Amino acid sequence: MKYPAFKQQGGFTLIELAVVIVLLITLASVGGIFSFSGDKSKASNLLQTGRLYADAILRYKNDTGVTPKRLKSLFLKASNATADTVEAVAATATWRGPYVNGFKQDANGDVAADFLSSGSVITLTQPAAANLPAGMNQGLQLNFSNLADTVVKEAVANCNNTDIATALPTTFTAGNKCAGKLAAAGVAGSVQYLFYMAP
Repeated sequence: MKYPAFKQQGGFTLIELAVVIVLLITLASVGGIFSFSGDKSKASNLLQTGRLYADAILRYKNDTGVTPKRLKSLFLKASNATADTVEAVAATATWRGPYVNGFKQDANGDVAADFLSSGSVITLTQPAAANLPAGMNQGLQLNFSNLADTVVKEAVANCNNTDIATALPTTFTAGNKCAGKLAAAGVAGSVQYLFYMAP
C-alpha cells in the first residue's frame, strides 16, 4: 500500500509560534521573580532589623530615661557614659541590658549590616523637626546606608504599605514610617526608619 506523500513544511505554524511565545513569556516572568527575590529578602531583613533595634532603643529609654547616640550603647554597658547619650547623662547605673545581642561594630560604634550589602551600616539619628509630621518636634530614626536602589524601593514600599512604583518619600511629613534616597553622585542608596516621635 502506498501512502500519500506529505508536502514539506516551509516554516512554523501560527499555533507553534504562539506556544513558543507563551513559553518564553512564562520563563521570563519566572526569571524576573527569582532575580528580585534576593532584594525582597534583604528588604524584609532590613525591616525586621529596624523593628528589633527600635524595640531595644525604646526599652533602653524606658529604663535609663536617656537616648543613646550610638547603637553600641544597647549591648555594651561601658558605652553609656555622659558622652554616649544625647542628654549628656550617664546611663550606666540604670542600664539593664544588653537590649540586643552584640553585633559587629564599625569604628564609630555603629552596627555593620553586611547582611544587607557589603559596607552597609546602621546608625541612629534624630531627624530635623521640619522632616516630621506637623505637631511633632522630635523623633528617632534608624538609617540603613549603602544599599542597592532595588532594596531601597522594596523596603520603603513594604514599610509604608505602598506600591513599589510610588515615588520615594524623603521626609516623614506625610505621616509615612519610612523614607529613602536612591543612589546619586557616587553615594549609595539609604533607608530611614522612623520609630519614635514626640511633640
